[in-house]
Amino acid sequence: MMKSFLALLVAALAMYTSQAFTGHTPVFGAGTTKIHRQNCASTLVMRARVCDLLGKKPNRQARVVTFSHRRIKKVQAVNLQWKRFFSEDLNRKVRL
Repeated sequence: MMKSFLALLVAALAMYTSQAFTGHTPVFGAGTTKIHRQNCASTLVMRARVCDLLGKKPNRQARVVTFSHRRIKKVQAVNLQWKRFFSEDLNRKVRL
């Protein structure tokens, strides 16, 4: 009786693990993390580092010339600073 119960338990465990990796059943809540990631990704907005006032962008064509005269591409970032201006239309200070 104990051997048949043990064989049944091993067979059930083998069938469960084989179904877990076919993609039909989630393993330990794997489906919920995917939904959570999709929700976070939809609310996340990536903004480029561009000046709101003047429209300056990073220089992507800059090169560094080494002592051996190799040319290495690099990005020169824009020196963006937060600045507060008074808006007469809104009658308050606006941060750009």
